Amino acid sequence: EARMRNLNCAVLGASWYVGGELLRLLAAHPAVATLRAFSESHAGRPWSAVHPALLHAAGGAFEAPDARGAAAWADVLFLALPHGRSQRLVPEIDGAGARLVIDTAADFRVRDATLVEAFYGPHACLEQLPGWRYGLADVAGARLAGAHRIAAPGCFALAESSAGERDSRAAVLVGVTDARYTPLSGPPRDAAFKA
Repeated sequence: EARMRNLNCAVLGASWYVGGELLRLLAAHPAVATLRAFSESHAGRPWSAVHPALLHAAGGAFEAPDARGAAAWADVLFLALPHGRSQRLVPEIDGAGARLVIDTAADFRVRDATLVEAFYGPHACLEQLPGWRYGLADVAGARLAGAHRIAAPGCFALAESSAGERDSRAAVLVGVTDARYTPLSGPPRDAAFKA
């Protein structure tokens, strides 16, 4: 479709693992015309300094965080931030007129405010929860059509649903009734850990 071409895409939190994978995929996507990446700790550095797989992305450099500016500019804004950060930015992003926002953290995956606070703790904008759709495009497909706010599944849900969807036919043939997949992800390679 014509509206799916020449997209301006932005990634907030682009120096983290998920942000790097988004940059890698978006940099090679034929529908993406312009791609911007934002990072607090790596502003001004080339993308490939943090994500070596992006050596092919000529001219890509991290910008200082600007949620409002990114939201006003982008056709699609990806939030690849640690849990709890997206919910604090959404009011600012909405105020800037963000068209499509996809959050990769757990901030908007659950619509029930009681469950959110029971499992994730206090939430900065509970009133926003009903406006988000949870789903993976490969599995949810048409149910996400027309959505302006999408909460992406986490790594376990993603692995289970996408691999399970693909492998379900094969499992029936060989008699497998249950399978578990353990995806691995993590913070940027220079992040400090405390035991």
